Amino acid sequence: MKFAAIFLGIEGRLNRLSYLLSLILVAALYLLFIYIINTFFVISNNNLLPLQILNIITFIIFIFLTIKRCHDFNKSGFFTFIYIIVISVISQAAFFLLMYFDAVSFYKLNIIATIIYAVFLLYIVLKPGTNEVNKYGNKPEKLFDLGSHNFEEKKSSITTGR
Repeated sequence: MKFAAIFLGIEGRLNRLSYLLSLILVAALYLLFIYIINTFFVISNNNLLPLQILNIITFIIFIFLTIKRCHDFNKSGFFTFIYIIVISVISQAAFFLLMYFDAVSFYKLNIIATIIYAVFLLYIVLKPGTNEVNKYGNKPEKLFDLGSHNFEEKKSSITTGR
């Protein structure tokens, strides 16, 4: 399977093991790039652009992988965005509390956000995919298979009943 189709697209399905290995690979590459940036760039409060670009790219890849994982158990990619919105609202509320109130409330809300993130990630990693063809593709047959082989033929036979 092509690298770009796995990490930079939203089509197809990722099984549990492929998703977990993809997350580990992305995390390892993220840490490697953090090391490289910290080694070769002077990072200060005035020069955070390399880290911000890396964070945005990593976040987008995480979204793409999670959308494909949701497709494996026949959920829309919008399921991912509901989670992102909840975490964003909690994070913004925590930042607001830090700015205008006390640090204790900030840390409490960050702990809540971390727990929600962990529960969501466990759900995504542990929930089995559908065993048959669903509206997002065939069941992935091997590691990093997106389930797109002969999908159009099977999809038309499902919708027409042939």
